[in-house]
Amino acid sequence: MNSTNATGTGTTVPRPSPRKLLVLCTASLIAGIGAAKWLEGRGSVSYGGSLQSRITCMMSERPARVQEILFTPGQRVVPGDKLLQLVDDQLTAQIVEKQRELVELEADLKMAQAKAEVELEWRRRELNTEIFQTQLKVSTVTQERTAKQVEQLAWQDQLQNLKADRTGPDLADAVLPVRSVIIDSPFADERRLQAILKEDAAAVAAEALSEQLALCEQQLERLRKLDQHLPEKVRVSVGVNLVETRIGSAREQLAEFEKQRESLTVVSSSHGIVGTIHHGPGDQVSAGDPLIELLDDERRHLVACIPSRAATKLRPGTRVDLIFPGREPRIGLVAAIPPHAIPADQSRPADDSQVEVKVEPAGKLWPKLPVGSRVQVQVLQ
Repeated sequence: MNSTNATGTGTTVPRPSPRKLLVLCTASLIAGIGAAKWLEGRGSVSYGGSLQSRITCMMSERPARVQEILFTPGQRVVPGDKLLQLVDDQLTAQIVEKQRELVELEADLKMAQAKAEVELEWRRRELNTEIFQTQLKVSTVTQERTAKQVEQLAWQDQLQNLKADRTGPDLADAVLPVRSVIIDSPFADERRLQAILKEDAAAVAAEALSEQLALCEQQLERLRKLDQHLPEKVRVSVGVNLVETRIGSAREQLAEFEKQRESLTVVSSSHGIVGTIHHGPGDQVSAGDPLIELLDDERRHLVACIPSRAATKLRPGTRVDLIFPGREPRIGLVAAIPPHAIPADQSRPADDSQVEVKVEPAGKLWPKLPVGSRVQVQVLQ
């Protein structure tokens, strides 16, 4: 007869055959024995490890107040993402004050420039008048010098003629009665003397006019140079350069303040996951205080707590076998062994202290698991 269920509905429940039960039990036993033999054959001991990632801690560069937090723990970020906004009331006041100072200085600059334009126009008009008068004087003196030079040449010709008349062969050999009147006359020496004096006077006058012309040309050159440098001199005299210098200094200070304000916006420097946020909106922070932690999900490692007696057998570069959740085997390499151990509990033996050994990936990529996942680390005996 077929068996019925306890409710009396008459539905039959098939029972597994003895052969199937025997096959399942045998398979489980074989799997267990195989895993045990595998571990025993390798002569390894399993220790617990925790999956970790590199942590980047964003620090505050100056005293400030947390104004806004733009991400929550667990969110992914990329380089340039704004994570947190700080505010510095004192810095804000300095920026406002410097902006007001710049507005006032720019108004002063416009006033000084207008004054410089008026002063330059007036000074240049006077200077141009003086240059024009000097040019007229140069022209007049040049004409006078030319006239004196011509006069000097004329008297020189007159002296040459008188000398020729006095010593000419025709007059020397003449037997005319008028010879004594022309040559031996006292008027001949008087005319010659007068010509010499006139020639000397013309030469002296021409030389004096040349010196006067040189002075006028020097004066004209000085006035032209003054006209060339007059705009800059006027700018300095009315204070345009001083105001421009003050504006440049104020702009540099404002740029520095703006740069400091930019540093109040905390941005991500790499790809990662937002971890611990150390402060909330409204909190005051000091320079160097930690603000937010970023977990680098691409650069993960294991931290295995291994007894100190077993850790002494490890060296950087030692290969270890890893068993991830889901029985996925992977390989790791010992990266660092700290020189100090974690003190053991008083309830444990004194030689049971542990060392936090850092293990980095090797070989096949590790599975994508959350940070903090437990992993078994197989260490050879």
